[in-house]
Amino acid sequence: MTCQITRPKKTRRHSMKDTPMRHHPPLSAASFAVAAICLSPAANAQSSVALYGILDAGFVVADRGHGVKITQVSSGILSGSRWGVRGVEDLGAGLKALFTLETGLDLDTGTLKAFSPQPSSATPTAPNGAVFTGGFNRRSFVGLDTPIGEFHFGRDYAPFFHAVLKADTMSLGLFGNLQSSVSITGSSERWVRFSNGVNYLSPNLGGLRVRAAYSFGENTGAPGTAPKGASNAWGLGAEYSMGDLELVGSYQALQLANTAGMPVAFTGNTTTVRNWLLGARYTNGDFAATTGHWRGSSPWNGRTSWIGVAYSMGNHTVSTQVQSLSQANPAGSKREATVIGLGYTYSLSRRTTLYATWGRSINNATASVAVLAADVSIAPTAAGADPKATAIGVRHTF
Repeated sequence: MTCQITRPKKTRRHSMKDTPMRHHPPLSAASFAVAAICLSPAANAQSSVALYGILDAGFVVADRGHGVKITQVSSGILSGSRWGVRGVEDLGAGLKALFTLETGLDLDTGTLKAFSPQPSSATPTAPNGAVFTGGFNRRSFVGLDTPIGEFHFGRDYAPFFHAVLKADTMSLGLFGNLQSSVSITGSSERWVRFSNGVNYLSPNLGGLRVRAAYSFGENTGAPGTAPKGASNAWGLGAEYSMGDLELVGSYQALQLANTAGMPVAFTGNTTTVRNWLLGARYTNGDFAATTGHWRGSSPWNGRTSWIGVAYSMGNHTVSTQVQSLSQANPAGSKREATVIGLGYTYSLSRRTTLYATWGRSINNATASVAVLAADVSIAPTAAGADPKATAIGVRHTF
């Protein structure tokens, strides 16, 4: 369900489908937001506003180790399920105003995704920010597209996310994708998105594009709260294309509040959690290959190296990826794991895809690395267990 008002001569086209808005009482807050956008006087002949989304669900059979088996329907295997509204207005003179509001959902239950959106809501037991459900938890920003680049203000993807996405054969979907690295880098909320952020994307400069972002933790440092400066984060990224080869790199730093004691309390200090990544993607016709190296601290130093390949034959695509992970462990031996993923997709149409995937994490005696799809995590029952999972499903985009 979308609304769109355009003047083709002045507005860059987007792949957006449109139908009239309908009234279904009672309306949720999100429905009011969509209705307000579509009916706003600002939606003039130079504006385009559309509703979009991804619906993804499938059947999962998993073994977490030590005899613990799972059979379930899961949302978000190839891609995270979501819906959103986005718009652009041509202001003339090379300027465009733009916005995006996007929320994630669990399609198997019809509920919205829980997320940690607000660093300034940090508590001693949730130093990344308190967990909330609802709202536009994936992206919520307004910005400007100018001759010197795009500027976004609000909640959006961090530069590090874009580097990981391009260097991952699985594109952060299907079992065996690079999200398994959260085991050595900490919560994905530390590198996927920035809240309270300012994001910049440069124009294409001879094949080079640069990304930069800063996230304001907005902590006041009041007694009993996270110290001032906690949850501040910044990141840089670059993407360089030369023919069939694309190189990516990114660096990110996050000030994470320290906690200690029983009951747990803030100490007043912070630790800098750092991540950096170098990766490459080579594409030649129907063949693609990726490789890269990722180092992070959470706060112990860890690293991931990987290689993956994919091959397309008409509507069919097969892919595989192998990761090697390790993390220093001050309390004992090094944690090490190997993650293997296989994927198959079949495009029924431009918008509908069938898929099948299998993944396994092979842990040493002290490691507990999970095997992950887009929004599905199969964690081991204990350190040393080797989780594995198989899934089939369907994804539809609109």
